[in-house]
Formats: sequence, structure tokens, C-alpha cells
Amino acid sequence: MGLYDFTFYDLINRNAVSFPDREAWLEVDDGRALTFSQYKKKVDCLACGLQKAGINQGDRIGVVGKN
Repeated sequence: MGLYDFTFYDLINRNAVSFPDREAWLEVDDGRALTFSQYKKKVDCLACGLQKAGINQGDRIGVVGKN
């Protein structure tokens, strides 16, 4: 099984289990950081919010963010 056999969420979940307290995200502008377990919690909250808004698996959404 190679890396391409996993979804992005599979990788987030695997890292949250394997490295819960390791830094996963660092915002260089203000120094904020998230561990893998904190990042997974935010991803799960976002997924719940999208589902409550009526977004389903297979739907397409757009994302705008700073580069």
C-alpha cells in the first residue's frame, strides 16, 4: 500500500494517532502552532459544519486562503 492509496484525512488521522503532541502546523506570521491532535480536531469540526450546511461526500467546494 503506497501513499497514494490514502485520503488526505487518512494521513491526518494517522499522524494524530502516531504523533498527537508533535507540531503539525506553524503560522509564521504570529507564531501560532497546532499539534497533530489539535489539527485533527479542527478538521473534524470543519467537516461537521460542512455536513450541517448540507455539503455531502462528492460535492465540490471552493477554498480561498492566503498564499
